[in-house]
Amino acid sequence: MVLPFSLRQLTIYRLATVMSATVLKATIGALLLLPDLTYPLLGWIGLWLGLTIVELIRLAVDSWTSGMRPKTYLAFRLAVVTTCVIAALLAMSIAVARVFADGLDHTMPPVILFFQALRDVCFEFPHTEMGELICAPFMVFVNLLSTTELTWVTWLWGILAVGMTAIMLHLVPALVLWSESCKQQNAKSVLHESPQRLMRRTRLSRDPSINWFPDALFWRQVMGAKQHATGVVMALIPPACLSAMPLFMKRLTNEVAFVNLVAGLAFYTFLLLPAALKFDFRRDYDRLFLLKMLPLSPFRIVLGQLATPVVITTLFQYTMLAFGYAMRPVEPWILLAAVVAFPPMNVVIYGWENLLFLIYPQRLKQEGIEVFLRTTVMFTAKGLAFAFLFAIVLVWVSTSSSIEQWTGINRRIVFGAGLWFVTAIIGAILVKLASRQFRSMEASLSH
Repeated sequence: MVLPFSLRQLTIYRLATVMSATVLKATIGALLLLPDLTYPLLGWIGLWLGLTIVELIRLAVDSWTSGMRPKTYLAFRLAVVTTCVIAALLAMSIAVARVFADGLDHTMPPVILFFQALRDVCFEFPHTEMGELICAPFMVFVNLLSTTELTWVTWLWGILAVGMTAIMLHLVPALVLWSESCKQQNAKSVLHESPQRLMRRTRLSRDPSINWFPDALFWRQVMGAKQHATGVVMALIPPACLSAMPLFMKRLTNEVAFVNLVAGLAFYTFLLLPAALKFDFRRDYDRLFLLKMLPLSPFRIVLGQLATPVVITTLFQYTMLAFGYAMRPVEPWILLAAVVAFPPMNVVIYGWENLLFLIYPQRLKQEGIEVFLRTTVMFTAKGLAFAFLFAIVLVWVSTSSSIEQWTGINRRIVFGAGLWFVTAIIGAILVKLASRQFRSMEASLSH
């Protein structure tokens, strides 16, 4: 079969798409840095080349790892994770040692002192010998960006920056060709495997119609999450750390600290987790046509696709609630209210994300200006939406107090019940809209 474009041509097109997005990023960055740039045009060139080299390094690493054999890739992944864990533990150990060496400041919570010390350790790392060695290639672009006078050294920085970019532009297509060659060899080696070994490798790909999973779509996404378990755990660490900070603030009462934990979980779930837990329609762009062919109603397909991220997020939130309750015991009704509130909230979050995807579908790793603009707009819109919802919650708090005066019903019950019902209704509406959008999608969008 003769393809209309060669692999090299497709790679060049991908590079052009990525570099066009860096042009926009560099322009926005240069405008923000304009008061500090002596030579704005030179600063823009340095910023653009720096962003381009970062993207080229990402593409090179992606091509290199995709050509590895499964065992080699597993070893590489293990080495990277181990290195990151050791570096994090070392940085945290230094931060803890500094906190106790300087003496505890009783006016500030120890957790805040720890994060301040950890921040100082991270800021000081680039000035160490190891940090200077790692940062040396990128200092070329920094020096070009921040130059204050035009000398022969400036021209030298410019030549080095252009030369490094040109080398990476030639290296990436070569790595892509090598990666595709390795993939073909790996595919041939799989064909020659014994049936027993092949069965062991594919033991998770059996018929999904098993009694302990309610839906085949849910089962398939769970298997996908299991294959990316390391990434899922890494994605859950930042929201866990950020939301748990109030628990370590001694000046807060147990009730205030626990409520802050619940609010932090809601905020960081809304802001961070949807981009990390894409085990739904968003990773099935190339399978939309196959999903439409399933003998299931669109509503059930949407439920099956949303189930995995909702369940993972809910289990994460329940784990954090259990941890918070163990550290800061509160009245059982507060814990029960949080437990009941999170599932419909998660349905709203992932229902909204999938509805937007079905309205405007795109591949998981799609690149270019269009994706950059869409991501920027969506992230900004999320922040504005959360602020708007927070304002509505404050209004409902005052309204609940008024209802208590009129009816005598406890305002906490009115507030919790009203918020839960509204959230559940919005979640049901979003799921219904997503199913209608999925039913009306053109089959050509999945090609």
